[in-house]
Amino acid sequence: MTRSHPSEVDPTDESSPPRAPGDRSRRHSLLLSIGAWLVCAIVHLFRVTFRWQLIDESGGMAAIDQRGEPHILLAWHNRLVIATPYFVKTIIRRGRPISVLISLSDDGELATRVGLGLGSGVVRGSSSRGGASGLRKLFQILRRDSSSVLLIPDGPRGPLYELKVGALVLSQMTGLPILPVGMAVKSSSRLRSWDRLILPWPGTQAVAIAGRPAVVPRHLTSDELEAERLRIQGELMDLNRRAEAMLGVSDIAAINTNRPG
Repeated sequence: MTRSHPSEVDPTDESSPPRAPGDRSRRHSLLLSIGAWLVCAIVHLFRVTFRWQLIDESGGMAAIDQRGEPHILLAWHNRLVIATPYFVKTIIRRGRPISVLISLSDDGELATRVGLGLGSGVVRGSSSRGGASGLRKLFQILRRDSSSVLLIPDGPRGPLYELKVGALVLSQMTGLPILPVGMAVKSSSRLRSWDRLILPWPGTQAVAIAGRPAVVPRHLTSDELEAERLRIQGELMDLNRRAEAMLGVSDIAAINTNRPG
């Protein structure tokens, strides 16, 4: 007769004890670490292989690079895979601090590990849940560390290309300028997500256009604040259209055409 080793567990035996929660947690953490390492490797691949054309229209990026002046940077959610290597290249690799506001969603844990792995600071929060707390933390970072901040104003769940007011409130709180950045790539695929996330191909042509920095005045009526929100939203849209036009692509027009309603 063959005896089973005491440590062996028959997976078909319903009486076998369930796997400990700690085991699942460690496995989940390991998968997140592996995923974050892979994403960081892809970001650096894009950073070094993209054929960049960088345009700094009003000197906002130069102010960050040369004088260390913090800005509130804006990029659309579906450009995140372009924006990440761009900001690693132009800010982090040049020794300038930048922090990122990352949502409190489950996906945010992977994004947090990626951000830390790339060398940025991370603040957890969003415009829909925990947003006020996130803005307060960003305010403290901007004032204490002279760190720029990257905000994704239509994230984490949209509506697509709709700038939420949080970036304007942060500018009012800190007196720091908002700097919208439009970007595009020549060759890419699309993810079937709510924003049709752009997935660039390694070695493709990439254009990034930094617009005009502007501080949002502290004392605005609700109508004036809404007008300023629409102005910045329109500028960010225009920068992306111009970046696309330089490469002969029209992602924004295609998405707007296919949007419901």
